[in-house]
Amino acid sequence: MIVCPRCSQENEDSAMNCASCCINLQWALENSNEAGRDDLQREEGPPPEAQGIESVASVETRPIRGFLVIVLLLAIPASLVGALWNFAGIALGGGHRYAAGFWLWVVVALVCVPAAIVVLLRRQPKPNLLGGLRILALIGLTGGLLFGLMRLTLIILPEHTGRSLNIQYKLGERDFRGANLGAADLSEADLQRANLSRADLGRANLSGARLGEANLHQTDLREANLSGANLGSADLSGANLSKAKLSGASLANANLHQTDLHEANLSRANLYRADLSGANLTGATVTGEQLARAKSLEGTILPDGTKHD
Repeated sequence: MIVCPRCSQENEDSAMNCASCCINLQWALENSNEAGRDDLQREEGPPPEAQGIESVASVETRPIRGFLVIVLLLAIPASLVGALWNFAGIALGGGHRYAAGFWLWVVVALVCVPAAIVVLLRRQPKPNLLGGLRILALIGLTGGLLFGLMRLTLIILPEHTGRSLNIQYKLGERDFRGANLGAADLSEADLQRANLSRADLGRANLSGARLGEANLHQTDLREANLSGANLGSADLSGANLSKAKLSGASLANANLHQTDLHEANLSRANLYRADLSGANLTGATVTGEQLARAKSLEGTILPDGTKHD
């Protein structure tokens, strides 16, 4: 048996560290006077050479534990926010996509809460939060650079697609003047207040799109599908909407001055206070009741080919 010079604990002959105070027994036996000092443990702790392999390993893992604590503490509110966001999506009729996201965030929260409690309740070794913050800052910097590169790549694309346009809009881009989007699929797209003046949207699918207050001045929308689209207060002056499908679209307060709407389908479209002055409605599918709700019909060519005084 080996008696520990520091705490008098009896240990097996093969023991490397004391079972009670964890001091390195070989060093303690060789330095019994120094190992027996009470203040060494209370104030300074054992010198580096007295620490066992386990102590060194624990010190090295402190930054990692600190990082885990920070990530877990951030993941809890983030998961709750994500769950609430998806719950709101379900309430608004978002379907299975939001339901799956809701349960995913709930599972994340249920895993992170007990994990964070377990890590925080462990006393030794104490987590090195400074090291964890450095790791987190490095991850944030890397993510920011990747985000910037992705946004730059999308902006310098020579031609837009429906997918790239949606991504750029979500990243904060609003200026798409002159973009080539012929036959692009932009159904249900959120493009409110976007600048699409003089863009090519001929034969594009914009059914159900949100284009409120968008700038569509002199935009080519020939044969485009705008059924059910929200174009409230949009600027469509000088735009080409010939043979476009606008059934059920909202054009309330829209500027349609000198817009080409010949043979356009405007059945059930909302034209409340729309400015149709100088517009060409030759052959368009629209009722007199709809036109009566417009703000101005001065100089408008009506569906029968006559000009409104």
